[in-house]
Amino acid sequence: MKNRTDKFPVIVFLILSIITGSYVLSSKLNADNTSIEAIVNKKEPAIDNKENASDKKSITLYIDTNKTTKKSDTTAFIEFPPLPEPQIGDWLSQHHEPGQTLKEFLQSEHNIPGKKRNKIYIQPIEKFDTKGGPSLETLKDFTQRYFCMPVVLLSVSRVDTNTFTSRINQLTRNKQYQAMDILNFLLNNLPSDAFCILAITMTDLYPEPSWNFVFGYASFRQRVGVFSFARYYPDFYGVSMGSKGDNDIKFLLRCCKILGHETGHMYGMMHCISYHCCMNGSNHLREFDAQPIHLCPICLQKLQRSVGFNIVTRYKGLLEFYSKAGFKVESDWVQRRIDKLEH
Repeated sequence: MKNRTDKFPVIVFLILSIITGSYVLSSKLNADNTSIEAIVNKKEPAIDNKENASDKKSITLYIDTNKTTKKSDTTAFIEFPPLPEPQIGDWLSQHHEPGQTLKEFLQSEHNIPGKKRNKIYIQPIEKFDTKGGPSLETLKDFTQRYFCMPVVLLSVSRVDTNTFTSRINQLTRNKQYQAMDILNFLLNNLPSDAFCILAITMTDLYPEPSWNFVFGYASFRQRVGVFSFARYYPDFYGVSMGSKGDNDIKFLLRCCKILGHETGHMYGMMHCISYHCCMNGSNHLREFDAQPIHLCPICLQKLQRSVGFNIVTRYKGLLEFYSKAGFKVESDWVQRRIDKLEH
């Protein structure tokens, strides 16, 4: 399939290249030279990290309960800690992002689900059970609970991988697909009722011959994206870490987090720079693992304003999923939020 880079603006994110033997993450601009992080260019003092704690507590309680109140909620403030100063090598140490306030989000030209475009589609590129991937039904279940929207899992048989350009990575000796070919396929097969369509694969990806690999590739304006889970398994680089059971849980958690993060971008949510949040940018797996799967107060309201859902009902759905998946930290966290909001 011929590349058509002029057909729609594309954002490359979480690019990992090898420079002088070390892994370095970098971002790339759209075809129209506008980076996704540069669209918004100002802060709102109400969510600045320099604000006083009582203001943050009030904001958190407002988001969680869907009602305005000045009552202080110390527990909520603890559950949503501010993002600390970045360390050397972290995302914000290399990417000076302005953040995105709720007001800026609401005023932006972002994608909004409606009567005609009201489903999230997941397109597997190949059979996951033969590739060591997570259960597709499990990923569908998570996505549906996280975004409170219908999710459709498409058939693998719709995809002819022979039409995708591929290569063998010289470092890992693993097969890779050219990501642009997959985006073109998605754009040409976008269902009429799709809010967005996300291709997922256990095969590594690369954006162009000069790049080592890419975790994902997407056009948020056109509502299509492809993400590879291949490098999220703990022993991808040949280093065994923990038991298979522990590795499987960590792998599933990483897959769910990247689904939450990248699908969040489809709604127009930029990287969060105020709280520990699923929408934080990450430069490396250690930083990625440290960020939570839940949304911070500001990003949660962005999603709630876009979709419309009851916060507690959403938390209860996620609690059921986390408990079944073995996500103990996450299930404990969401249980505390439910207990706080119901009492």
